[in-house]
Amino acid sequence: MWVPWAVMAVIVVVALAVGTFTGSQPVTPADRVLALTQSIRCPQCAGQSVAESDVAVSREIRREIAQRVEQGETDDQIRAYFSSAFGPDAILTRPPTA
Repeated sequence: MWVPWAVMAVIVVVALAVGTFTGSQPVTPADRVLALTQSIRCPQCAGQSVAESDVAVSREIRREIAQRVEQGETDDQIRAYFSSAFGPDAILTRPPTA
């Protein structure tokens, strides 16, 4: 009687584990670029990410991010570059917490 419930519980736990580990990271370079551009603020626009903004500086930042992804830099390295250039509170949509 309890065997079907135990099997169902194992299936649910495995499905949740797979969903948690595979769904958290962007899969393709284009996904990474999109995620990064959404996490970096437009330095010229009020309240917009570089993904949302179409001003020249945002277009340039999007190009720079794509180049850095293509060169193999990690997301953290790319965010650190823009943080050092503009300041973490000014450029990151979610600045690091202390």
